[in-house]
Amino acid sequence: MLSLICLLSTGIISAVAFSSTHTGMLATGSYNQTNAIYREDSMELLYILYGQEGGITHVSEHLFLSPQL
Repeated sequence: MLSLICLLSTGIISAVAFSSTHTGMLATGSYNQTNAIYREDSMELLYILYGQEGGITHVSEHLFLSPQL
């Protein structure tokens, strides 16, 4: 599954987190300064979050607490 994430992402995946509250979703962080949220079953890209000022090396489950999810 992680190799599929790398194909869908535009940068090097440096972190992955799974949600315990939003079953079926996972988040990735990338050195290209983006976070992405995918559906686990189909790897459909749901959200991309831009604006970080550096490469992302850690992703927390708290990313799933956004009101838009």
